Amino acid sequence: MKHVFSAAYARPQETEPPKLDGISRDNFVQLLKKIRRHLPNPPGKAAMNTFAIMTSVTHISAWVSEGEEPCCYMAQTEIARLAECTASRIRAHEAELVAAGLIYKHTLGNGGRSGWQDRGIYFTPAIERLEEFRLLEAQMEAERKEAARLRGLRSTHKRHLSGVITELAGCLGSDHADVLRLAAALNEWPSADRLHSMNLGALAAHERAGDNLCREAWEILRNCEESIAQPLIFERSYIQDTTHNPKSEECNASVSKRTSGKPDDINQFEDTPTGASGRKKL
Repeated sequence: MKHVFSAAYARPQETEPPKLDGISRDNFVQLLKKIRRHLPNPPGKAAMNTFAIMTSVTHISAWVSEGEEPCCYMAQTEIARLAECTASRIRAHEAELVAAGLIYKHTLGNGGRSGWQDRGIYFTPAIERLEEFRLLEAQMEAERKEAARLRGLRSTHKRHLSGVITELAGCLGSDHADVLRLAAALNEWPSADRLHSMNLGALAAHERAGDNLCREAWEILRNCEESIAQPLIFERSYIQDTTHNPKSEECNASVSKRTSGKPDDINQFEDTPTGASGRKKL
């Protein structure tokens, strides 16, 4: 096949069009819908719906067979009918898809399409980027797991910090400056629902700040214990705690015995939360 390519996309005219490898046409479309917001010049949701409609009327074999190149020859008015919008909106969607590097247009002078003349919407630009899209999907999955880990750590920090504040209130008094300051800081932490809308950088920064505040609270509690020369009711049980690095110094690392709360005393960790925080009775 010999095509005249648009200025936004050019492939050597005599080379064989690329094919999907290990993925079906429809699954390829689903992959694009999943990662579209992370693309340069990301197309909108409506544009991706138009993309899906246009791919659905192509021959499945053209995506995988030698000597064929998938192309949508359907008129914009027909695509608009299927998409339940106007033809002008379809033209706008096609412009978005071209800008995103997912299609190229090889149409007649009046914008018409013809299967007899190989004039229509071609999907070769998207097919050529399959590995890029797969890497992006893998990166998104890794970030999703890291965000879940950080949210779990923050939840642990909040639970233990709340317990320490309660015990400090019993030791120092609920109106003590440190108790009031720690309680105010804890009250300003975003809700669990809000954590889901934070980007990974902001979430990591918040988790680190929570870890530092938790360490500070433990140090105040340790000094309070020493001043009254007896252990307090709230045990430093960290069975729940999670950590990415076994050598990291989380404020609530898992220990098998009572510790001073200092990093040097923390030497046992678990990868994921396992249940409610345990307490020992004196």
